[in-house]
Amino acid sequence: MATKTDNDNARALLLEAALNEFWTKGYNGTRVDEIIAKTPFTKGAFYHHFASKKALALAVIDETLGAMMQQRWLEPLQDATDPFASLIGQLNAARHDGDEGVRRGCPLNNLAQEIAHEDEDIRAAVNRHFEGWQQGFAEAIAESQERGQVRPEIDPQALAAYIVASYEGAVSLAKAAHSAAMLNTAIDPLVAHLESLRTKQ
Repeated sequence: MATKTDNDNARALLLEAALNEFWTKGYNGTRVDEIIAKTPFTKGAFYHHFASKKALALAVIDETLGAMMQQRWLEPLQDATDPFASLIGQLNAARHDGDEGVRRGCPLNNLAQEIAHEDEDIRAAVNRHFEGWQQGFAEAIAESQERGQVRPEIDPQALAAYIVASYEGAVSLAKAAHSAAMLNTAIDPLVAHLESLRTKQ
């Protein structure tokens, strides 16, 4: 009899395989059989955990991509003494994603571009995480303002939306060009603008 740990491990492996397939081939270009083939499980095991490919995609968005976003972009801001400087540091760190990361693009944005207009549930899930990303940045900007690290006239919500939109645009340009250099070219003015918003201390 499968234990809870076995079931949790199976679910995690299926989510990981699905993410890699969606990221590489897109949602519409991926079949459930292809996902199962990347795991040691049967089709029955798959449907024990997920009722459909759509249910799997929603779980990938909420459980896997959401956790990736938190770990990469938001957690480093939480205990930072200068959250805005940490945010800029995260953008600079994105320059080192490498050719493979550039070619595949942002998995959340890929889903938004591919199927958000086709499925309302997936659109809402993607949007919820984009909003959470922006909110996390807005809170970091506001905290830095309270500490006198960012100019007080800046609107944290508007700036957070601008940062996420600019970064995602940079990733899309780099993906289309298959060029890490393009990513840097697009990130450079964004970082320069953010640096100009810091107060002199």
